[in-house]
Amino acid sequence: MNDPRIQCFVDGQWCDHAAWLVRGLHYGDGLFETMRADHNGPLGWKWHWDRLTVGCKALNLPLPQQDDLRAELTAIARMGSGQPSSILKLIMTREMNERGYAIPVNSRAIRIIYRYPLKGSPEERLPTPIRVIPCKTRCSVNTSLAGIKHLGRLEQVMAASEYRQAQADEGLMLDDDGNLISATSMNIFLYTGSQLLTPLLDHSGVKGTMRARLIQVARQIGVETIERSIRISECYDAHEILLTNAVRGVWRVRAIGARPCAMKDEARVQQIYDGIRDHAHEFPCTSSK
Repeated sequence: MNDPRIQCFVDGQWCDHAAWLVRGLHYGDGLFETMRADHNGPLGWKWHWDRLTVGCKALNLPLPQQDDLRAELTAIARMGSGQPSSILKLIMTREMNERGYAIPVNSRAIRIIYRYPLKGSPEERLPTPIRVIPCKTRCSVNTSLAGIKHLGRLEQVMAASEYRQAQADEGLMLDDDGNLISATSMNIFLYTGSQLLTPLLDHSGVKGTMRARLIQVARQIGVETIERSIRISECYDAHEILLTNAVRGVWRVRAIGARPCAMKDEARVQQIYDGIRDHAHEFPCTSSK
């Protein structure tokens, strides 16, 4: 929308409006992927690409050529001098060549990539177990958007503020029916001693890339993994509770609020963790922030 009559002011100061005319900013129209990277490029690329493919199809966003996108991300990952690892955030959105919710016929796809330094050091162990709280903010139900990582994250923003105020490490989110969906930025697994359970994300939540990897590796090492509706009360009977995220890796939960978790099958959890690490050729980051 290259219209000289349009004016844009940021914090009271006039600016070039073209940089701000993207539909992701105005309507949340778009997707994002946050991934670990080293000088060889984004880690866990297969899972990120698979989810991006599904998301672009759901939002009718043109999908970049895979080899070109990976090369671009790798070149950006290599820009950090003296930093072998980094975090890359890819945003896929559209230019705003006309106002209104409807997607313009000739709207051009836009890629925005951020590079952040990686905090913390990768180590060959699970991070220190964390404390979580149940959040009052609920996950909305939308079957057409469930599973994809779209830009509309306001629910997670509000829930994250809750656990920060409670001085917890993460927050658990439910839907309006009381079903457990995820943590604010991590997927959740319950190990029962014989099965690994994780919420069925067919109506809400994000299907994380580390979640996909954990399911695959767990099944490879003979752990029955089931996706189904889960009530938060089941957490208190679980042998172990695991949270997963592509940047943070795999975390164990030691308490929900003031109530301790069982944490009585560390050897099995370590076996699952080692399988993920060996399979992906990468270590999860131990830093939570």
